[in-house]
Amino acid sequence: MSDLGTSEQSGESGRSYRVAYGILLFAIVLILGLVFGYQFDQVSSFSFRTNRIMVWHGWGEEGHQTLEELVGRFNSIRPDIRIILVDVAEDDLLDQYRERAELGLGPDILIGPNDWIATLADAQLIDPIVLSEAFDATRFSSAVWDTARYQNDLYGYPLVLQTPALYYNKSLTDEAVESFADLVTATETGRPVGISLDPQTTFAMIGAFGMPIVSAQEDVVNVSELGFVTWAEWVKETQANPDIFFTTQTGELDQLFFNGELAYYVGPYQVKERYQSQFESGNVEFELGVSPLPRSASGIARPLIQTEMIYFNYASSAGQRDSALVFAGFLTNEEQNSFLLRELEVAPANQKVRIDRRIFDQVYPYTQGSLLGIRIPHELKQLFVDDEITDVYTNILTGAQETNEIFCELEKSLLDRWGGSSERSSYCVEGENG
Repeated sequence: MSDLGTSEQSGESGRSYRVAYGILLFAIVLILGLVFGYQFDQVSSFSFRTNRIMVWHGWGEEGHQTLEELVGRFNSIRPDIRIILVDVAEDDLLDQYRERAELGLGPDILIGPNDWIATLADAQLIDPIVLSEAFDATRFSSAVWDTARYQNDLYGYPLVLQTPALYYNKSLTDEAVESFADLVTATETGRPVGISLDPQTTFAMIGAFGMPIVSAQEDVVNVSELGFVTWAEWVKETQANPDIFFTTQTGELDQLFFNGELAYYVGPYQVKERYQSQFESGNVEFELGVSPLPRSASGIARPLIQTEMIYFNYASSAGQRDSALVFAGFLTNEEQNSFLLRELEVAPANQKVRIDRRIFDQVYPYTQGSLLGIRIPHELKQLFVDDEITDVYTNILTGAQETNEIFCELEKSLLDRWGGSSERSSYCVEGENG
C-alpha cells in the first residue's frame, strides 16, 4: 500500500509540473509574440508612413548635387519623407513632364520657370494650392508671389529670382555704367555694346524710357505709349552706331560677348548661366561683371519678374501632396534659400535673405531688379514672352512700320488678350480720330 501511494503522489506531482511548465512556456511565447509583434507593427507602420516624393528639375549636375545636400538636411528632421531627385535635361523638362503627367504619372514636384504656369494650369497638369496658417507668407514680396498666380489661383512657391541685367567683360572695362547714354559714350572709347531685344529685357528697357508699356491697378489695365515710343525712336537712332549691336537673337550676342568682342551686354538672366557654362568648359577666360539695367533721363528700368518655381502634380495622392508641400516649404525658407545663394550664386526668392553686395556682386543686381518689378496679370505677361512680341521688335529694327502703327497694333493685341477692364491710350485714340 505504501509503495502504491507513493507512486500515485509522484504521478500527480509530475502532471502538475508539466501543466505549470506548459503554462509558463505559453506565457513566454505569448509575451515574446506581443513584443516582436509590436516591433513588427512599428516597422510596418513606419514603412507605411514613409512617403516617397519624386522631384524633377533641370539644374544640371552642380544644381543636382546642391539639391541633394538640401535633401540630406531635410531628412535629418523629417526622415519619414523620402525624396527622390531626378535631373532632366533642361530643354526636355517641360515636354517630359507633360507627357508623363497626362498619363497620371510623373513627379510630385516640378521645379521650372514660372512661364510654364498657364500652359500647365490650362491643361490641368498642376494643382493650385492653399497656404496653411503655419506657412510664413511674408517670405515672398507681393510682386514675387504674383509670379506663381494664374487666374486668381496660387500654383506653387517661387524659389529663385530671374531678371534682366547689364553684363560686362572685366578684361575690357573695369566699371559698369548707369545709363543708356553712358553705353553710347562707351563706344566712343572703343568699348562695343550689345543690346538684346528679347521679350523680357525689352519690356524692362521700355520702362526706363518713360513708363512701362502696360500696368495694372486693381483689375484695370492701362497701356502707355510714353516709354515705348521714346525707346523705339532711340533704338532707330542708335542702331546707326556701328559699335552698338541690336538683335532679337540672344545667341548672336552670346557669341560676340563670350568671344571678347563686346565690353557690355544688356540681356536676360540666362546670360549669366550660359557664361558660367562656357567658363567651366574653358571657352571663356574673362571675369564677368553684373550690374542692374541702365536707366535713361526719363526713368529706371522696370522688369517683369521671372522666377524658377515649385509646381505640384495634380496626380499626387493627398499624402504625397502634404509631404510635397512640407518639402517645398523647407526649400523656400530663409536658411535653405541662403544655402542656394552660397552654393549656386542664384538670387533667392525669399526676401528675408540678406545679400552682401561685396561678396555676391553677381547676384545682387537681380534682387535689386526684382524690387522694381511690374505687377501685371499673368495673362498679359504671356504676351511678353511669346514669339509674336519678337516680331514687333524686329519691325522696329527693320523700319518695316512706323512707330505709331507698331504701338497701336501692340496695344490692340494686349487689350484683346486681356478682355477685361482697360484704358486705351489717348495716343491711339487721337490717331484714329485724326
